[in-house]
Amino acid sequence: ACRNHCPLALQACISSIPGYRGWECDYSQLEFRIAAQMASDDGLIETFNNREADIFDYMTSQVTGWTRDMMKTNTYLTLFGGQDKRRSISLGIDMAESQERGREFYRAFPKLMWIAEQAEALAKRDGYISYWSGRRRHLHPFDARKAFNALTQGGGFEIVTPSAHSSQMSPR
Repeated sequence: ACRNHCPLALQACISSIPGYRGWECDYSQLEFRIAAQMASDDGLIETFNNREADIFDYMTSQVTGWTRDMMKTNTYLTLFGGQDKRRSISLGIDMAESQERGREFYRAFPKLMWIAEQAEALAKRDGYISYWSGRRRHLHPFDARKAFNALTQGGGFEIVTPSAHSSQMSPR
């Protein structure tokens, strides 16, 4: 995938040990799945578990006036710590509409807001968040809003890393 999407200068920095092949693995919407599970959002979890369903089609059906692409962009912006200004820029809408879209999103998916607020509160109180392995991600109080993102992406890392280390990487 890097060959198709990365600049040539970056491609030159990514290489395998001579005699071995590099692997690329994609865990479909891993961070978002972790977020849905952490939030205990039954609608999101059920949709993820239905192989015939599309998560963004489901989410779009829960609000009025959103396209699937808008929902997908907004969802990942939200999961990765984007706020009103970033939503405004990414969706090409003014700030007032961006703020209303954010409120609509959280009205439709209040458990995502709740778990994000809980993660932020813990990060402000403790100065870090903990992963289930015991590993910690330290966050300055100013960056506490990034705690939920850290949990979802770090949680993905916690899931993927043992699998990568235990897999048998063999020569060509």
